[in-house]
This record gives sequence, C-alpha cells and structure tokens, in this order.
Amino acid sequence: MKAVLLFFVLIAAFLLTQWGAMWRGKRACRAIIKDLADRGAYDPASAVALPYAQKKGILHVGLRDFKPQALQSLIHREIVLTTDDGRFYLVANAQDVSL
Repeated sequence: MKAVLLFFVLIAAFLLTQWGAMWRGKRACRAIIKDLADRGAYDPASAVALPYAQKKGILHVGLRDFKPQALQSLIHREIVLTTDDGRFYLVANAQDVSL
C-alpha cells in the first residue's frame, strides 16, 4: 500500500514540476513579446538586440532563466524573426498569437 501511495506522490510531483516549467516558459514568451512591442520592433529596420538572447556560461549561478529557451521557441514558431546581425523583431500580428 505504501509503495502505491509513494508511486502516485512521485507521479504528482513530476507532473507539477512539468506544469510549473510550462507556465514559466509561457510567461517568458509573453515577456519577450511585450518587450519587443514596447520597443516598437516590428520590422528589420527597428529590430533590437536582446540581452537575454545570449546563453549564460555553465558556471552561471542563480535562478533558471527561461527567456533564452522561450526566445528560441518564438523564433522556431516564426513569431519573432532575426536580422543578419543578430537583432530581433516581431512579425506584424504577434500580439494576436495564443501561446
């Protein structure tokens, strides 16, 4: 009986951590879209550099930052586009995208 209960507790803990990571990733996506919209980066001419686009080194101490992964996800989904010199901008209808 204890083994079954422990099994369900472990499954619940795993699902809760996965849900938390998903929630923080969505929040990071919304923050990136808002940051680019506030800066008015809607085309290559107005594209901006983002400080969190660069991955931290392996010895970085601190809380996990979801913004680099969220930015890669937004680029993959073509919500955020890049210029040749590494700056970022939103597509025209990025505010209407559901995450």
